[in-house]
Amino acid sequence: MTIYMLAIIDIVADRYSAKGLNYTITSYFGCHYVYLLSFVKDIIAYLPSEDQFFIELFLKVIMRPVRQKVCYQRQQIRAGIVTPEEAEL
Repeated sequence: MTIYMLAIIDIVADRYSAKGLNYTITSYFGCHYVYLLSFVKDIIAYLPSEDQFFIELFLKVIMRPVRQKVCYQRQQIRAGIVTPEEAEL
């Protein structure tokens, strides 16, 4: 289940920050992401820090540019450029 959750987070973050992709397919993956979040509360603590950061902030923000920034900051955390604490500022 953890591997599936990691894959869905990758897909949602990558598709949301890209332009010109099929909105229907992106929404489909977004629905799967929200559905999984309702069942996997116990495995969130075992996910990498960049994915925990993404889960914590992605659905809380409403505006598309802010969500894109969350996706970008997730990439920076994954690359080791910033820490999750620095990205939240």
